[in-house]
Amino acid sequence: MGEQVLRSQLLSGLIQSKILRRQLNLAFAHNFRLMACAPMEEGKEDSYLLVYGIGRPTDEELQEYFLGLESQFEGIVSAKTVVTGRGEEGQGKMLGVLVKFESKVALEKFTRLKELKYKEQVVRFNLMGEVVKRNDVRLRKANYVVDDGPTTQQLSGRRVIVLRIKEDYSPEIEGKLKAQFPEAKDVRHCTVDKLTVVTFPNQEVAHKAVRNQAESDLYSPVNVMLVSEYLEAREKLMEEEADRMEKTKTKYENIKNSCVKVEGNKITITDPNPKIKEKKPKKEDEKKKEVAAKKEVPETVVVAKTAAANPTMKKRMNRGGNVFDSFIGVRGFNQYIKNMGKASDMDVCNYFIHNHKDVADVKFVNWTDIVFAKFKTVEAADRFCSLSYHMFYGIDLSLHDVPTFLQKKTDQQKEDVARTLLGKKYNEKMLEGSGNRVANGAATTENGGAKPGPPRTPEVELAAFSSKVEGIRSLFIENLHLDEEVVGQPKWMKMSGGVDFKARMVIKLEENALGYLVKKWNDLEVAVEGETVVKAELAGATPAKAGGGAAAKRGRRRPNNGGNKRAKISLEDY
Repeated sequence: MGEQVLRSQLLSGLIQSKILRRQLNLAFAHNFRLMACAPMEEGKEDSYLLVYGIGRPTDEELQEYFLGLESQFEGIVSAKTVVTGRGEEGQGKMLGVLVKFESKVALEKFTRLKELKYKEQVVRFNLMGEVVKRNDVRLRKANYVVDDGPTTQQLSGRRVIVLRIKEDYSPEIEGKLKAQFPEAKDVRHCTVDKLTVVTFPNQEVAHKAVRNQAESDLYSPVNVMLVSEYLEAREKLMEEEADRMEKTKTKYENIKNSCVKVEGNKITITDPNPKIKEKKPKKEDEKKKEVAAKKEVPETVVVAKTAAANPTMKKRMNRGGNVFDSFIGVRGFNQYIKNMGKASDMDVCNYFIHNHKDVADVKFVNWTDIVFAKFKTVEAADRFCSLSYHMFYGIDLSLHDVPTFLQKKTDQQKEDVARTLLGKKYNEKMLEGSGNRVANGAATTENGGAKPGPPRTPEVELAAFSSKVEGIRSLFIENLHLDEEVVGQPKWMKMSGGVDFKARMVIKLEENALGYLVKKWNDLEVAVEGETVVKAELAGATPAKAGGGAAAKRGRRRPNNGGNKRAKISLEDY
């Protein structure tokens, strides 16, 4: 066998990379970028704040509340409603109320008021000076602000950064950090991404502080790294996202310069991105041509030709129907790939999600490098099998018919596959062909599977918001790198109690793929509305997937692997 280079990475490095990517994703936050597009006097952004979460009051009500004779506030110059739209016919969703103060001192006095309410609703706000600064800082390699100027190479070598602390930063927490690092010269906190920078006398002391980390009530040891290493890792991430960052910057500069309109006490910010174009209906003559073409080339002829050239397809057709008809074995994912290394289970799942239709699940069995792809229907499995080629990052994949693969395996191995793929005990009839193809992989004979439940439209649900948020769909698309046509428009609903809102969006992907997307979104900890983290969950799924009951638990049981290897996971676990 040829030599193969194995690569490894510390778990701490993976965790730190995940945190850094989450930070960078905040640089693309749609709502915060739109806020910075609001017209403000240059150099006086610290005199503005944007109030949100108070519903949609009329202009008269706003002026009375903020500027009226009986108003409890002082130093307010104006209060203007900010609405956003898309294209020339924007719906005008409310972003908030832009309140201008006479000075930064007057604004700070307002922020110190306790229990501010508007018609029983708590008044929440974003400081516009902070919003503008955060948008700017997050696009820099050094996404933190300290008072001694830019971070030089010499400074970064003797500085340590704490990515997260467990409590809100305060003078008391600062004191504890100084006690944790007794040799530190300085401890400073940056609110942009909640980073804490600790400066030491020299590089040796800084390196020692990182190496000798122990468990702490203030932070996890994995969240401590040298600033030099932090900047290097962040630079690589920014190179990967360079095109996206440039497009985002250009987009919002264009909105600020050309798409903001002020009429009295109303500010309209228009997102110029066009809506998804609907497919034009085909002309009658085109429809006739398609029908004629289908009649001239029957589907059976195509399948017959493919079967003759594809040995796996030929085996499937010759043996007749089988309980494993909706499964295809695929080999080749375990090879080394340039600039990537060996594909992980998640890489394999992503391959099937994004490249093939009607994939229901992906199963792994630990004693073989073959991956078992389950399709929604037998026809979908046949269609996948009949493709002229199957490739993964330039590597040819080979297909295997499951019953043929199992014929020479041991009883224990057959049992493992039956448990993993079908969730039931193995019997010899499972390898026999019936002469009739088993539709949709849902046979009800003694060697068949269970009948599928009633189909439902799977949706992703995001919660909770104090009000309807403009651009949540764009934020979802940007963070998960989805195509526009895959994500439907959000449907807003009030949550129990009638105060907060949740948004539901239809995602035109397989149901198992949605579970993976929900997990990925929650891992990113995407924040909107004053950096409140928005959680996602799967709605409208089939009962076995959404309920998590006994049936679902039985379906996720792993075979007895004898302790020889770790048990692998399937697409459902993502």
